[in-house]
Amino acid sequence: MLGLPLPHRSTDELKLADWLELHALRSDDRNSSIGNLERALNRATVFNPEDNIALESKCVAVLNELQQRVKSADMAYPFEIDGSLLRLRANPEDFTAYVFCLCLSFFGWENKKGRRLFPDRLFEELSCIAARNFTGGEVVKFGFPRQDLPKGFAKAVDKLCLLIGECTGFKHQPLKSVKDYGLDVVAWRNFPDGFPSKLILFGQCATGIETKRKNKEVELQPHIFCQNWLMDQPVSPLIKAYFTPHRTESNKWEHLGRKAGIIFDRCRIAYLVHRTENLSKSNPYLEWIMSVLEKVEE
Repeated sequence: MLGLPLPHRSTDELKLADWLELHALRSDDRNSSIGNLERALNRATVFNPEDNIALESKCVAVLNELQQRVKSADMAYPFEIDGSLLRLRANPEDFTAYVFCLCLSFFGWENKKGRRLFPDRLFEELSCIAARNFTGGEVVKFGFPRQDLPKGFAKAVDKLCLLIGECTGFKHQPLKSVKDYGLDVVAWRNFPDGFPSKLILFGQCATGIETKRKNKEVELQPHIFCQNWLMDQPVSPLIKAYFTPHRTESNKWEHLGRKAGIIFDRCRIAYLVHRTENLSKSNPYLEWIMSVLEKVEE
C-alpha cells in the first residue's frame, strides 16, 4: 500500500485540510504541519516550482480552514492548532463522530455486494442524533431501509403522521418503487398540549462524493413531499435540513443554505452529537473507521 495520497482535487483547501487531519491521526507523533503539506504539494508538482506565492497562499487558506473547524466543532474537534502545527488533543475514539465523518468525506464508500458495514446508514443515525439534539425533541429515521418505521412507504407515511401528530395519513395512490422520496430524517418538538403548530424538520442526508454533481441539496422539497403523499397538509411550517459529512467553503455557505435549508455539516453534526452521545464504545463506527485507515500505510 502507498502512503496517504493527496486528494484528487489537490488544490481544494477543504480536502487538503482533511489530508492534514488524517496525517495527524495516522502519524506516530499524532501531529502534522503546514510544512508536511508544502512538501507533499511540491512532490506532487501541484504548483509551478517557482511559484512560491501560490503555494504559500494555498497553505494559508488551509490553515484558515483548520482554524474555522476549531471554532465550528468546538470541543468536538479532535485537534488543536499551535502555530502551523496540527496536534491530536486526545484519543481519537473520544471524537468518533468527527473522525467518522472525516473518513467518510475523504475516502468515500462503495455499495459492494455482501458488505457488512453500511457507512451511509451509520451517517443517517448520526444525523438523527444531531437533529434530535438540535430540536430538543423527538426524531425518527425515515430513510430506507427503515427500522423504527414500517418498511413499506405507505405504512411508513401513516406511522410518521401519527408520530408527529399532524396530517391524516398517506394519500392512497398506486406505488411502484418509492422508498423514501429523498426524506431521511424527521425531527419535531411537541408542546405539552399535543396540538399541531410546532417545530418540524424534514432532512436529507448526502454522503456520496457525487453530491455536488447531482445537486443533492435540492432533491428534497418538503412541501412537494407532503403534496404528493399526504391526504392533507401539515399545519406546522416544515423546516428543510441538509446533513453531510463534508465541509463547505465559507464563501459558498449562504448559497448552499438558501438551497438546502439548515446545513448540518461535519462540524455541526460532531458538535451536536459530542454533547450527549458517547460513541467511543460504538463498534460499528470504530470498526468502519479502522477498516478504512488500515488500508493506508505510511
